Amino acid sequence: MENEEKVIIFQVHGSNMLEERSFDYGFMTIFWGLVITFFDFRINGFNLIPDFVGYVLVMIGVAKTMRLDYRFGQARTAAIILIPLSLPDIIEFPAGDPFWPISIISGFCYLVFIWVFLGGIKSVAESHGNASLAELAYKVLIATFVIRGVNLTFSLIVNLLGSSAGAIILLVVPLVFVGLLVGVLVLYVVYRASQEISLPAAQSEPLQ
Repeated sequence: MENEEKVIIFQVHGSNMLEERSFDYGFMTIFWGLVITFFDFRINGFNLIPDFVGYVLVMIGVAKTMRLDYRFGQARTAAIILIPLSLPDIIEFPAGDPFWPISIISGFCYLVFIWVFLGGIKSVAESHGNASLAELAYKVLIATFVIRGVNLTFSLIVNLLGSSAGAIILLVVPLVFVGLLVGVLVLYVVYRASQEISLPAAQSEPLQ
């Protein structure tokens, strides 16, 4: 009986270890997917690693963390929608983007993704008693929502008004750099989540 009990305990703990690795793997997959979407590697206007590849990785990663919080399921849906919306980014048009309405829609869909995804990290971090990560996720969520929202609004105005929106174009340029900084902070939050979030507390307690 003692040997059987040891086997059962080993199997349960082994299962928990596998699940923990699965969650960690999910966050790092999301991390690398977002890296692809944040940075373009282009030759003659052709994106060597298109954004849709990044969103496919994000979708796969989020699917592995859905048990942690219901918001990750919503983030997965947003990532699925972003895959086809990001297809026009494969080729850059020097004379202007004929698909700019799709880019605007994609931008707002990304905001939805960030809202539910970072909201999920905040919620899970709080349930784990990790106030530092929860606060960081919330601050980066708000910063991303504000900066990206303003940037998208200005981009919409510029595309609608064309060359007559010169003053607004000058405002968009610094916002792009601020947006890149916020993007790096999003990556930092995801990396910290990969290191500090694993199983829900109720599932990670050792057996007596």
